[in-house]
Amino acid sequence: ADSATVHAVIGMGGVGKTSLAKKISHIVSNIFAGGVFWASLSDVAGHATIILRTWLAICGDDLTDTSSDATDIAGYVRSVITNHVNGTGRALFVIDDVQERWLDTAKIIIDAIPPNCPVLITTRNQEIARTLNAVVYNLNELSSSESFELLSMFVGEKLANQEANTLHALLQELGYLPLAIELAGKRIAIEVQKPSFSVHLFLNTFRTHGPTKLALKGQSGLAATFSITYDALSSHVQST
Repeated sequence: ADSATVHAVIGMGGVGKTSLAKKISHIVSNIFAGGVFWASLSDVAGHATIILRTWLAICGDDLTDTSSDATDIAGYVRSVITNHVNGTGRALFVIDDVQERWLDTAKIIIDAIPPNCPVLITTRNQEIARTLNAVVYNLNELSSSESFELLSMFVGEKLANQEANTLHALLQELGYLPLAIELAGKRIAIEVQKPSFSVHLFLNTFRTHGPTKLALKGQSGLAATFSITYDALSSHVQST
């Protein structure tokens, strides 16, 4: 094949796509002698040239061409990476947070990857995966029992058992999203040390904060959790 095989982890925001991609990269790094090449499109605002030049640097190449057009240098990048993997072994390429507005960027980056190396992308969009002819892996929200087990890891089994009903209500509000559960669990683990803390109060605070400060569309549970976490910071930390 002339193009690399693409695998896509798909799921809604906060479900843990990036964390899973990082975990996979760590687990399989020992079988990719050429290394793991990571690209977060959100970190570079979708600029392919930044990613390609970074990958060239990893391969020990300093591109003298000052062209800012990623399409123009993609072919050169591919030849350099091909020489790299031929000399060291296959590499894994991860492209995180592929959004519709950055689809062309993802295509350019994939074109710069040798065909014998796998590509792992994360995205919220099924159509993007289809456009890139990707093998799809859907990452859904956790089940109720899985969510409770995850939350228990942060708050402790004793509190989890004592406040099971309230915590299950909280998990439902969180939408069973791993990131939101982690944030809430860590916040509870801190707040539980205070004499005035109660899980019921936390749940009520969560519910009232949802629509206000971080109205992430379609993710009111995640928004409320971020809001509570933000409120717990000092005014100095909030402003920095």
